[in-house]
This record gives sequence, C-alpha cells and structure tokens, in this order.
Amino acid sequence: MNFNGKKTALAVSLATAVVFAASPAKALDTAFNATMNILTALAVTKTADLGFGNYEAGVVTTVVVAPADATAATFDITAGSAAAPVNLSIVETAGINMTTGAGLLPSEQIPVATWVFGGSATDAGGGTGTATLDGLGQLTNIRVGGTATLDGTDIVGAYSGAATFRVVYQ
Repeated sequence: MNFNGKKTALAVSLATAVVFAASPAKALDTAFNATMNILTALAVTKTADLGFGNYEAGVVTTVVVAPADATAATFDITAGSAAAPVNLSIVETAGINMTTGAGLLPSEQIPVATWVFGGSATDAGGGTGTATLDGLGQLTNIRVGGTATLDGTDIVGAYSGAATFRVVYQ
C-alpha cells in the first residue's frame, strides 16, 4: 500500500477546500431610479344616449345600432393629458337589460349586448376600444353602438337600462 500517494491527494483536496471556503462571495450592486408621471385628470361628457328606435309588440328581431348611426351613444373627453393614449370600455361587457314596469319578468326585459366602438375610437372587440387624445388632451365623437334582441314576448312600454362608459390612461 502506498499511503504517501493517498496522503498527498488528501492534502491537495483539503487545501483546495480551504481556499474555496476562505474566498469571499462576490456581490454586485447597481442603483436604479423610481419614476412616476402624474397625468391630468380625465373628464368625460356624454353627448347622446344609445337609442334603438320604436318597434311593434310581438316582433322577433335583432336591432343593431352601429357606431356610425345617428342613434349611437356619443362621448367627448374634455380634459386629459396631451397626446395620451387611452383605453375605452363598456363596464358591463356581458350586456345589460333594458326594462319596463317592474322589469322582473322576461317580457319586461330586452337584452342589449355586443358593444362596438367607432367615431374617433378604434374598436378592440369585447366592448373595448382605444384612442389617443389630441394635443390639448381632448377627444370628441367617441361613438358606441350595440345590439338589442326582441324575442316577440316583450310587452308594450318604454324600455331603458344603464351602461357604464369607462376611460383610463394606457
């Protein structure tokens, strides 16, 4: 048996372990900045409601109001940050019910869905759109269309329902 070879290998291994154990770990630090922009508060004005027109009782039809139609809902952004991109949406993406009377029975409800943006906005589907404010932080003629479905059981009456138009900075 050659113990000198084993002793030498053991001594080299121990010396290597001591060198690595004694070397401090190297860490690198770098600075970063935190930033924020405060934008002008948005102000929105509704200039027209969405109107589906008049229909006789007993009619089964789908009524589509396109954004370009005269009865589309219309909005203006009257204050915002210049040239800022914004996201637009109808909060009730699944739709609303226009109701008459107590609005509890199916015959007292007309569903409205499939919101579409147009005018100065670009439709992004699913009740959402995008736009860019002008150099004064304004944008006019944002238009919203929709689809109402008459099922033939709707009773005579004036139907209405509320939806929410939302604007947020991108």
